[in-house]
Order: sequence, then C-alpha cells, then structure tokens
Amino acid sequence: MERDMKSLKRSGSQYSEVMILGPGGYAIGRLMLDPFSVKLYSSKAEDFEAIRRLQAEGMSLAEAVEHSAGGI
Repeated sequence: MERDMKSLKRSGSQYSEVMILGPGGYAIGRLMLDPFSVKLYSSKAEDFEAIRRLQAEGMSLAEAVEHSAGGI
C-alpha cells in the first residue's frame, strides 16, 4: 500500500489521483473536476483573491467563480 501511495500523481488542475481506504481494502482513482469546481475549491491565494476582488465589484460568488473559470 505504501508503494501505491507514493505512486499517486497530480496533473495541474486536470486531475489528481486519490486513494480511498475502507474496511475491505483500498482503491486508487482519479479526481477530475470541471473548471468551475477547480476555481471554487482552489487553495491558491491568487484564485481566492481574484474571486474576492470580483465580489467586491458586485458579483455574486457564483458569478465571480464563473468569471474566474473563464465562463463569462
């Protein structure tokens, strides 16, 4: 299992590999998010600040995230 944990990869904002551990064992999968979710759940300071700035200009959270994700 340790070897499998060390093999997990991440490809920018395209995908992240994840390991899920349960009572019957473990599984490895890929977490792939749409652009809106990537921005909404980002922990990057620049993404957070861009969304906050757009909200300060009057956009709702959803509008700011959509704009940051390239949708508007």
